[in-house]
Amino acid sequence: MGLWDYTLVLWLNQLIAYNERTFFAALFLSDRVPWVLCSAVFVALWFIHGERMARSLDETQDPVYRNRLVVVTILLGAVFAFIVARILNVLWDRPRPLAWMELQVPIAPEIWQEVVTAVGLGEAFPSDHTAFWGAVTAGLFLISRRAGWAGVACTTFFAALRVALGYHYPSDMVAGFALGLIGVALAYAIRRRLIWLVNPFLQLFDHRPALMYAFAMLVLLDITQRFAWLFGLLAILFGVHIPG
Repeated sequence: MGLWDYTLVLWLNQLIAYNERTFFAALFLSDRVPWVLCSAVFVALWFIHGERMARSLDETQDPVYRNRLVVVTILLGAVFAFIVARILNVLWDRPRPLAWMELQVPIAPEIWQEVVTAVGLGEAFPSDHTAFWGAVTAGLFLISRRAGWAGVACTTFFAALRVALGYHYPSDMVAGFALGLIGVALAYAIRRRLIWLVNPFLQLFDHRPALMYAFAMLVLLDITQRFAWLFGLLAILFGVHIPG
């Protein structure tokens, strides 16, 4: 950890610790809100150009198909980055700032203790949250620069809140964001090789909409739960435990 990590944590913490209301706002906005917004982004990308794809499945001619390929690319890259970040959390086991730094916390001690217990004291590096958000941001650049820069602004804001609360150091956030970029870059690089699987999957949304959109709803809900259901199924069916 460098001096800039320490200094930025304290500086951002002072901004949100102005009073109890601003601190509670930071707690609220840094928790589920970004994940709900990510799910909303996927829905918007999916439907922004229409509800059905053309039969040709040509991304140069069909914007609906192109955007849905982007959604699949983002999801593949984001899940990969998120899982890698979780694994690195355990291997690195870096203590969180709230575990040892004297932060300003203008709320009742018992409430803050509940927050600390839920977040934990270790496994700070890298941030799995910004790994996922970084992947979504990278995917938005595949749509347009304006959307991508809007994603950068949102990710920076939510990351700053988590630093201010002592959940992470700035370097945790930078590393997580970089993981997200790498995840989407890898997913984009291999997507042509997966067309044989992706195209029939996407066509099912036109042929079996009731079934597939029910499935999509469950996926979006699981995103808001940070893939708790997915990781639970992996543990039950295959004995694969994703740390976190």
